[in-house]
Amino acid sequence: MPNTDYIVVGEFLNVHGIKGWLTIKSYTYPINNIFDYDLFIEASNSFNSIKIEQHKILPKKVIIKLTSIETINEAEEYIHKKIFVLKENLPTTEKNEFYWHQLINRVVFNENNQKIGKVESIFSTKSTDIIVIKPDSSNKNNTEILIPFVKDYILQVPEKEDIIIVRWDNEN
Repeated sequence: MPNTDYIVVGEFLNVHGIKGWLTIKSYTYPINNIFDYDLFIEASNSFNSIKIEQHKILPKKVIIKLTSIETINEAEEYIHKKIFVLKENLPTTEKNEFYWHQLINRVVFNENNQKIGKVESIFSTKSTDIIVIKPDSSNKNNTEILIPFVKDYILQVPEKEDIIIVRWDNEN
């Protein structure tokens, strides 16, 4: 299957102890939703299923024990690798709800049809998600533009087009 069939939902950060446990970062919300899916890891032009024997959500981190990983040395091979799921296994979104992967790389225009740039990434704050836009070459100062993903700023996200229409002065 091509890489476009999978999306990243987490990452292995470090080993935890000496018995093969790993610390992970979950990109799902809430973080324990990562355990609702069949998980995969990329390995030389394919994706291999990973089986979780146990997991624990600790106050400051999430740790997992993979089946057949018994030592710290075996666990170290996973550090910095991404954790994937098949896109087709994600729940269907409601109207006007989007997964981040559906927004990244969309071209952003303001309500005056001026091209602002392209969504490069997204991050979450306590109150909302923020889209990070790599500015169009016409932007004078060439700095990233951060726009809150809320109704006041996001006017349209058409399903059939790879664009986002925002309320934003291109001079900001």
